[in-house]
Amino acid sequence: MKNRLENIFEFSEHVLYGIVGFFLVFTAVLIIYGIIEYTITHIFTGEIEAGAIHIIDKMLLALMVAEILNTIRSSFKSHSLVAEPFLIVGLIAIIRRILVISVESAHVIGISAETFYKYMLELGILGGLTIIIVVSIYILRRKPRAEIKTKEIP
Repeated sequence: MKNRLENIFEFSEHVLYGIVGFFLVFTAVLIIYGIIEYTITHIFTGEIEAGAIHIIDKMLLALMVAEILNTIRSSFKSHSLVAEPFLIVGLIAIIRRILVISVESAHVIGISAETFYKYMLELGILGGLTIIIVVSIYILRRKPRAEIKTKEIP
């Protein structure tokens, strides 16, 4: 009975991984399609420089989706949860946010001191998080894989 129940849960897990993977691929395709459409539109209007930041932002979003898909694939394959891919997704998300804040603050004329302070505070926090994540990735990569404890997925 226990073995049958384990098989049912394992099958359910595989189905869920498959469904999540499908939607991540579908999302990535939609993002890439949007990037292509946006780029072509801005090339024909001659405003490619104005849209470059938007294009980079969307490409970083596509990278995040790809990294999440890679994480799901490796978890599915090894039946263990590894921290490094999640840290990489977090690092990409931080870079995206820093990029957006930089563009927003550069194009706002007559920005109030309070808004400027909020932007700088957020950039400082994001900078600190970047350092923490990079150090974490460095530590994880220095240790041999056999020494890194992973949480087994049932």
